[in-house]
Amino acid sequence: MENENKTNNDYFANLPAPEQTNDAATNNTPKDNRYSMDALPLPGEEEYLPDITQEMLIEEMCGTDEDGYTRCTVLLQSSVVPDATPESINQIIVAEQTSDAEELADHDEADEKFNTSLQRCKCDVYTLDGQVVNLVLTFDSALDQDKNSLLDALRDYRTDMQKFEDATEPADYPVIRLYFMPFKYPGQGMATFTQPFAFFETIPQDNDTARSVHMLFNIDNMGIDIFHVKVEEHLTMQSYVMETMEAEAHESLYADDVDIDQ
Repeated sequence: MENENKTNNDYFANLPAPEQTNDAATNNTPKDNRYSMDALPLPGEEEYLPDITQEMLIEEMCGTDEDGYTRCTVLLQSSVVPDATPESINQIIVAEQTSDAEELADHDEADEKFNTSLQRCKCDVYTLDGQVVNLVLTFDSALDQDKNSLLDALRDYRTDMQKFEDATEPADYPVIRLYFMPFKYPGQGMATFTQPFAFFETIPQDNDTARSVHMLFNIDNMGIDIFHVKVEEHLTMQSYVMETMEAEAHESLYADDVDIDQ
């Protein structure tokens, strides 16, 4: 798998506001087709699969299946960079933006605190000024476990960031990321959102039982990566997607059983 380095913040800067969103991006896709082999590109005679586009990835993020949920795997990752200073963090940020592998190798890797998936949520992403991007994840209920896990992680991140900013000597630097990987194109693309500077919870106008978590990101802290995938790698990804389908189905049945018991 090769990274085409197609991350393009200009694409995010041109995202439409909610009322301008193309209806085609919200068309429902039957849930089973997210994992169906018929919905995945078939290996051909070429060594590599045709690349997807940024528009195709965003369409899967903001589109919904027949149950009203995003057509992407959503991963929440929290980690810390140990013994960091403002100067060392700035060096890492510059190295990441310039893809300076040698500079990145000189710094300690972040220690992962946890990595979890967020399921049964709807996604929206837009910008009003081309500088700040609003990522919105909407969950069915105020009691949704994944929604509360997300809010807990955001609150912990805010607290840890304040501690880092107040520190007078090297300290742990918190990092929080959200990844979106489309079911339809496993391994071929990923959207990443890092270090929100604000977040809040709202009640959607059209559903007073649901809850939306809004996260605001600087335009430089998100992007889309498109990967050049070999056919044989794609077959491995297909197997992973099917395993994900089975795991989600099991967790969904368990969650429904818990709801009934309560």
